[in-house]
Formats: sequence, C-alpha cells, structure tokens
Amino acid sequence: MKLKTRYIVMWFALATGILAACNSETSSYETTDTYTTTSTLIEDFSLKANTAIAKSLDSIHFTIDQDRALIYNADSLPVGTDVTRLCIDLSIESSVRSVQIHVKNGKVMKDSTFVFTSTTNDSIDFTGDVTITTTSRDNMFTRDYTVKVNVHKTEPDTLYWPMNARRDLPGATMAPDAQRVVRQGDRYFSLVEQAGSYRFAVADTPDGTWQMAPITLTFTPRVESFTASDNALYILSTEGTLYTSTNEGATWTECGVVWHHIVGSYQDKVLGVFADGDTYRHDEYPRPDGFVPAQVEDAFPIAEASPLALATYRWSERPQAMMVGGITAKGNVTNAVWGYDGTSWAQISLSKNVLPALRGAVLIPYYTYATVSSSYIPKRFDAWLVMGGRLANGAMNTTVYSSLDQGLRWAKGATCLQLPDYFTPTAGAQALVSERDVTDGATTWQCPFIYYYGGRDAGGYVVNNAWQGVYNRLFFKPIY
Repeated sequence: MKLKTRYIVMWFALATGILAACNSETSSYETTDTYTTTSTLIEDFSLKANTAIAKSLDSIHFTIDQDRALIYNADSLPVGTDVTRLCIDLSIESSVRSVQIHVKNGKVMKDSTFVFTSTTNDSIDFTGDVTITTTSRDNMFTRDYTVKVNVHKTEPDTLYWPMNARRDLPGATMAPDAQRVVRQGDRYFSLVEQAGSYRFAVADTPDGTWQMAPITLTFTPRVESFTASDNALYILSTEGTLYTSTNEGATWTECGVVWHHIVGSYQDKVLGVFADGDTYRHDEYPRPDGFVPAQVEDAFPIAEASPLALATYRWSERPQAMMVGGITAKGNVTNAVWGYDGTSWAQISLSKNVLPALRGAVLIPYYTYATVSSSYIPKRFDAWLVMGGRLANGAMNTTVYSSLDQGLRWAKGATCLQLPDYFTPTAGAQALVSERDVTDGATTWQCPFIYYYGGRDAGGYVVNNAWQGVYNRLFFKPIY
C-alpha cells in the first residue's frame, strides 16, 4: 500500500463566515486530527505485474469514480484471462487507518475478508463481488469501494460476421442473374437483374430500409459495370456504350464513348479502359481539358480487378484510390496493386510480400489493432483488406490478406481476420464501409461496418447474400 500525504489548507471567508470545503461532507473544522470522508479516499489503484496471467497487467489503467465509489478498467482484459488470483497496489490518504478487502461469491474465494497493508501479497478473486473498505484514522468514517476487473466476453480482435445480420440482396425477390451495389455520397443503390427484368433499390443507410425506385433503361445494361461518382451514376451497355444518370437512375443518357471496362470512379469522374485496335487505353469521363488517353501498362488490368476503393489519410492531400488483381490485355491474371491520385496511375506493390494473382477480389479500406510494448491498450492502424476472388488456377480464394503500408506489402491476415466457414467464397462481390451510431444507453459513438454484397460462387451463380461485418473492438465503447 503506497501512502500519499495530503495537506488540507483552510481558507476562511471573513466577510461571510463561509468555509469552503471541496468534496467534504462536514461543515465544521475542529482540529487537525479530525477527518472527513475525504480522508477515506483511494487515490490510485493498479494490478501487480504477472506475466503468467497476462502481458503488462501493471500498465492497465483503472478509473476511480469517487462519486459512485467505483473502481474499474474501461478497457477490458483479453477473453479468457484468469482473474481469480490477482494482486493489487493502492495509493491512499495518509489519514486512512485501515483497508479491508471483502470477496463474496468468487470461484476461488466464496466469502473472504482480510486486512490490506503495504506488505500484503494476498491475491484477490475478481470473479466474485469485491469491495475495498477504507476507515479514517479516528474511526469516524468508512467508505466502501466496489472494484470491477472487466474481461472481454468476446474476442475483441476478430472480424465478426454475425449470421443473424445476413440479408438478401437489396431489391432481390428471387435468385438474381446479376447484381451490383454502389454508394454515391450518403445514398446507396442496388441494381439487380432477375428473370430478364431489372429491379432498382435505394437507401440512405446500407442497414436501413431499401425502397424500390423507378429505372428506365432503353438499352441492355451490363449490370456488373454499374458505378457511381460523386454526382452521377454510370453503366455500360452490352455493346460497351457508356450511359449516365443524374436523377438516381430514373433516366439514362448516352455519353458518346464506348469502353471495354469501367475501372471505377474518382470524385466527380468515372475511369475506364477502351480498345484502340490491338491496344487498350486509359480514359476518363468527363474528359479533362488536354486529356490524352494513354496506352495501358502491361500489368494494368483491363477487366476483373477489384472495385476501385478510396481512402483518405492524414498525410495525403487528396483521396487515394486503389485496386488489386484482374486480367491484363494479354489474358494473364495479375497480382499487381494499382493506385490513382486523381491524375495518374502507378503500380505501387513491391516485388516481394505480394498478393497471389486474383480476379474478382474485393479491396476494403479498414482498420486493425496491435499492442505496442509500451502500453497494454492496443493501437489502431489503418489497413487494407483483400477478400474473395478467384486464383489464377480458377479456384476460389478463401484467404483474407492485409496491408498496413498502403498496399506496398501484403501478408496473410491473422486468424481473427479470416472469413467464417459459413461465408460462401465469391468472386465479383462488392464491399462498402459505412459508419453508423452505436450506443450502450449512455454513450453514443460511430462504428465502421463492412457491408459485403453478392458476387458469384464457384459455379458462377450469383450469391443472394448481403453480409454485415465489424472488427469487434470497434464495436466496443471507445476509451477516452
């Protein structure tokens, strides 16, 4: 027990005769040997180090709520941590005469009470109800602190896809023949082809109510080319003609260009590739002044790359767009990672620590956590995740890959990031990250969820699934 001396300075208000006493429950002052309830305060609480139980136990921060006489760790210990035999350290007022520990209904200690001193090494069973009672030197005041050592009930560092959150694809009423979900600002659009007809659904949030909306198509669309920029929707016809809609899909206008493939969108423009004889060229719509379509690079995908994903970083002036894999002009399945900064493309992957060659994968800007040696609380890192797709041999990819350095190096994601067995492997799916409010009743915070739509299974059939995933730790109340 660490003793900490506190000197009480009394200030008299001579004009009014009022005595100001902070957090005091008495209004009289007699001698320096009289103690108020402030003389029973616990000022600091910590666990003693024990690497046999958990790493850095002594660095866990405990909050002391003096108003409620409650001591607890806001950031819970890992799942499965044994808290039946923990030793503690205390810092208390020098005016405290005694400290007693009471444990009831614990797994190890059913009903135990013992005196705590600076030399006490008795362990405490925190699976039970633990109370610390402090008594003032004059025995006039006591205070009972309730102590909670919180342990996670679920693994916090797991990417979780709850089965009860699975839904059918928005707008689908039967097995779809083709599908695509895109986001435009705060609006979400789902285009589904089924039995020769097209269904169009719109929502303000991906987990909200999807409303059916009118769509007029005077051409046959390639549903899986459906794309949204900041201010318009785009799609290719089966002949490759680019069409756009500025009224949420109600009507469509021909853009006057014919493309082989829509790569994706960047802010207010859509990016694509068109055939020029035996070569392929980059293109943009609307074309900026002075834009000259350049021939695509040998490793650049002309089809089946992951949907172009954007992320904004503190160190970048503009959003960074990225895509992985795809099929090149020579018909090869590539493992290349390409980035776009608003004006030019660049291959950003290195020659080692690379992805496998993939087509139809999804790329997701998300987060992961890692514990640094100087702190018990894990630190959050920006991460890119790659899921799904087909390998070069045609087999479905069932591994999740991650990168912590903006796509330069890749590695197989930790076990906690891998998809569950009930998740059907797909190629050509879409994944969107959207934040929504989460509350514990007292505090509300924003949590980023991954929404994973459709794709085709190993047999080439559209999978009528809409999944919702979240990194468990992000779902927990933030620690401030």
